[in-house]
Amino acid sequence: MYSKILINKKYLQRLTLSFAAIAFLSSCGEEYQSKTNSTTKNIQNSFIKKDGLSGQVIAKSYIINAKVCFDVNSNGKCDNNEASEKTYKDGKFSFSKGDTYLGRYSNLLAEINNEYILSSSKNTNNIISPYTTIVVNEKIFNP
Repeated sequence: MYSKILINKKYLQRLTLSFAAIAFLSSCGEEYQSKTNSTTKNIQNSFIKKDGLSGQVIAKSYIINAKVCFDVNSNGKCDNNEASEKTYKDGKFSFSKGDTYLGRYSNLLAEINNEYILSSSKNTNNIISPYTTIVVNEKIFNP
């Protein structure tokens, strides 16, 4: 019986040591991960003019929190692999020079609350409105 108690104590010591090592290593991983995420992930809370295309989304008033993208594959929606930005105060958005270059032959779309989409033609990408959407639709469906 005494040997069973010794085995159980040794087993218990090893088990405790294992859990302590796992807890230590996992806490180190979380610390590293949170530091890594905070330095690589920049969250933009207001309009910042970048070195590429900038513009506004306007309907009855300025549209805030719309998703603006270059419709590279011309499917009429913002896909995950297409460069996109968010609109801020006064409906302003801005793309970097690299994203603007990649979307240079694409229409610009603004998805508003997953309810409707406005568009702007390839050459007048600084304003997106119901009027520019009409022009784009005329060019597509009534050339």
